[in-house]
Amino acid sequence: MSPSPASQSSSDQQQRMASVTSASTSAHTNAKTNVANGHASNGEQQQRSVEQARAAIYASLSSVGSSLDAELRSRASDLHGNANVLSKQQTDVSKQTSVLHKQTDQLQKLADKSTGNLKEIGDVQNWAELIERDLLVIEETLRIADGQGQNGRIEHGDMPNGSI
Repeated sequence: MSPSPASQSSSDQQQRMASVTSASTSAHTNAKTNVANGHASNGEQQQRSVEQARAAIYASLSSVGSSLDAELRSRASDLHGNANVLSKQQTDVSKQTSVLHKQTDQLQKLADKSTGNLKEIGDVQNWAELIERDLLVIEETLRIADGQGQNGRIEHGDMPNGSI
């Protein structure tokens, strides 16, 4: 498994700091050794060693800082670019939502109208069934009336369901 970018970056930073510390310690030790051995009889050589150590530390810190700075700048640039893209997408989604809202209203009106039409058809069908029932009653009444004998009585076979 490869290390994550965050842990790798942390590891790189630790290595750089270790090398900076090592360079600083080395330069400082060299300066002390030179002074102790009598090689640096004057403060000028010691000051030069200190300046070299400072320059080494500054260069190392600069290197670490610029590598971190470049990484952070890249991330910041990506974040700003993504924010612009997200803003555009949000605007598009808002427009599409508005269009869908209008379509939903139109479809709801159509559904309401269709429901009303179906109710009217149901009312017409119910009305037709009532008329058909009334016509059947009139038809049966006329059949019974035609089936009466001379004395005005209804014969048994003429009654519906065979009843008197």
